[in-house]
Amino acid sequence: MHLFSRSLSLFLLLALQAALTAQIRAEMIDGQVEYQQSGKWKAIDEGRVLSNADLDKVRLGQKSYAEFKRGSGRVSLSAPGIFDIPALFNKAAAKPAESILGTKVRILLQGKKEELGAVAGVRASSQGEDGASLLDFDAEAFVYLKRAQLALGVENFKEAEKDLLFATELAENSGEENPSLRAAIAFHMGICYVGMDRIGQALKILRSASYTDAGEDAFAYLILQTSLNAETEALEEARAILKDALARSSEIGIGEADVQEIEDLLESLE
Repeated sequence: MHLFSRSLSLFLLLALQAALTAQIRAEMIDGQVEYQQSGKWKAIDEGRVLSNADLDKVRLGQKSYAEFKRGSGRVSLSAPGIFDIPALFNKAAAKPAESILGTKVRILLQGKKEELGAVAGVRASSQGEDGASLLDFDAEAFVYLKRAQLALGVENFKEAEKDLLFATELAENSGEENPSLRAAIAFHMGICYVGMDRIGQALKILRSASYTDAGEDAFAYLILQTSLNAETEALEEARAILKDALARSSEIGIGEADVQEIEDLLESLE
């Protein structure tokens, strides 16, 4: 019995020591991201591995993004400020597998993929013997956007990313400002990067345009961006976007049912 107690005590001590020295890896760093050591702030390089004790507090500057992994847990940050990393890992471990907002995003994205998948089927059946599309688009950027939609419909995210990058380049080089096209590209790029589990890039591209220019995808754009803001501790920005959407719902064509959902989501973030 005495030997068992000593073995159990040793096991618990080793387990506690392992927990305290668990390694945290900086998976993605974009912008100004620093950690505090001996009272001084030091830059964190992407790929850096630190212990829990070393990576206690992290500070982000404006327009910065950081993603940390510890075991199977992940903490993502996209808001300026100082964050308690161990506390955020504990929070992530304790929260439900999927939030209300996360559920809404999953349903929206699944619906969008099914819609794009149906478009892909129509496209395949509308091609002639030479494979040329019967669809005609005025701008090359729109052609690549449509190609990306087809790729997203079958979850070919690599191909979709390539086409969306071409669309972005063409739109930027056209010399004409087209907010609707920019928003459409950003929205589909956001879906693409979420599918590739590249949350930081998804949020960055969504922030580069506005959901108000996304036409029929405005509500889906809004929910996707708000979800990523909430997931990366940018709660103030998430609330601001939802409040803006409520104030401009009639102007941008958000229906009554969607307005109610926005109000419910805003309440869940308060």
